[in-house]
Amino acid sequence: MTTLFVGLDLGSRNCQLVAMNADGSVTINRRFPTSEANLLTAVKELGGNLHVHVEAGELAAWVRSVLAPRVARLVVSHPCANAWIAKDPNKSDRVDARKLADLLRLNLLHEVYYPEEQSRRDFKLLVQHYDDLTAEQVRLKQKIKSRLRVQGVIIRGARPFTAEGRVEALAQVGSADVRAALRQLYDVLDQTLVSQLAAQRLMLQAAKSFPEVALFEAVPGMGPSGSCREERLPPDAAPLQQRAQALALLPARRQPSQ
Repeated sequence: MTTLFVGLDLGSRNCQLVAMNADGSVTINRRFPTSEANLLTAVKELGGNLHVHVEAGELAAWVRSVLAPRVARLVVSHPCANAWIAKDPNKSDRVDARKLADLLRLNLLHEVYYPEEQSRRDFKLLVQHYDDLTAEQVRLKQKIKSRLRVQGVIIRGARPFTAEGRVEALAQVGSADVRAALRQLYDVLDQTLVSQLAAQRLMLQAAKSFPEVALFEAVPGMGPSGSCREERLPPDAAPLQQRAQALALLPARRQPSQ
């Protein structure tokens, strides 16, 4: 059975597929609209022993779930590690797909871990959702402080985000319109906090299905949220018990200041 190395450049509208033999000669170079049916048709028409390479991104997990059961091997690599693709000034879908196939053929890639079980993939998204809302809170707090400084209001630390500090900060803003704009930012911050707490509850509830999360939570300074992030690592990267014991030897992690 012929072995083909397939580079698949993913896009929300179209995919570019390049297949090459072991000697590097291209046998197929085609473009098709992105859909599950078209992906399945593409690999079925290729036949042979297929090794497929895609870069990590929004579509990678979905494409992996569609194609992995139907090909010999499906590799998801980290785009930042593919400098040959990322830094090439002559980028195009066709060129990128060909390079993906070549990197797989030569085994010059850094594979990204994707969990096999749907429950773990869903949990990874829940952790990312919580982290996104946390980052959004930080961004809003920085923006509020920046807007206050423009008005000559300099309040350090977390005080501008306490009930008393908020009143104090707004009272020092001379313009009624600017005060109204700042109140809107505070309202968005409050809603983000509500959503973040709800996301955390959702994440911690889902975490109960994974015993290793409780193992990591026993590590000083790790905490529930940090334990959930550790669970996203590849299980075979290091034995979980060994990794948890190693982390337990480290000093407790300091919480970042506002």
